[in-house]
Amino acid sequence: MCDASDYAVGAVLGQRKGKVFHAIYYASKVLNDAQLNYATIEQEMLAIVYAHHTWWGPKLLFTPTMQPLNTC
Repeated sequence: MCDASDYAVGAVLGQRKGKVFHAIYYASKVLNDAQLNYATIEQEMLAIVYAHHTWWGPKLLFTPTMQPLNTC
């Protein structure tokens, strides 16, 4: 899962066992001055890119929390 706020982006690496989500690792990054000016959807996408660079793998599935990103 990935999310963005006005000051930082974050992601949670986890796995599902049945219908229960278990967190394995958390990662976050404070936005720099240029990134603070990004639109909300751009910050959400930055969270996805950050998570991808942090935990690259062939079976990585991203679940964005913002509806417009779910339709991409």
